[in-house]
Formats: sequence, structure tokens, C-alpha cells
Amino acid sequence: MHVAATTNLPEGTRVQLRVVREASNVRWQSRTEVREGNVAAGPYGPGSGLPDGYYRIELVTAPADVQPAEVKARIGPSGEHLKGSLVAASEHGLGNIIKASQRFLVGQEVRRTLDDVEVQQSP
Repeated sequence: MHVAATTNLPEGTRVQLRVVREASNVRWQSRTEVREGNVAAGPYGPGSGLPDGYYRIELVTAPADVQPAEVKARIGPSGEHLKGSLVAASEHGLGNIIKASQRFLVGQEVRRTLDDVEVQQSP
């Protein structure tokens, strides 16, 4: 799987992309940067492809103090110029970052048994 997204973040913004399998919490991740309004990374998953099931794609920007000088000048020394519903406080108190997540299904929905089973106790 390859991940691609369009963004209005400044050119050169450092981001981390993750793909997380919900059933097992197995995750693949990579670091990349915004180029011409786009973010792309991959391939993710085993060479044989991802097993069917639900996954999440997560995009998180690096804190402002580790962004390139041009990006830091636009977003502020602590990310204070970032605005919108995707703005979140950094986990380590390093200012504001962007966090986005999207859930999706690969293949068929995970099958669940609907059998009616009666349990009887032996005498």
C-alpha cells in the first residue's frame, strides 16, 4: 500500500505517516515532507499485501522546533499559527502540531459468526 494526501501545510513540513492494522495494532510508519502540496510514502505492509480488515492512516507533523527554518517561520516557534480542527497539542509540551486520522477497510469486512449455539452442561 502507498499513501498519498494533499495538504495546505508549508513546503518542506516534516510529517510522519503511519498505517495501523486495528485487529493487531501492527503499524508501519515513515517520515516524509510536504512537496508541492502533497505528502506521499510507502510501500507499507508485507510484500504479499495487507490482510483484509480495518486500518487507520495517521498523519502527524513534527513539532515546530524540529521543522526547517522556513516552515518554523510560517507556523510559529511553537506552532501557534496553526489553525483548524486538526490542530492538537504536542504530547511532549512542544507546542501545536497537526494530527489527522482516517479509518478504512481493506478487502472484505471481517466475518463474524452468527451461529445460534446452545450450551448444555453434562449431568
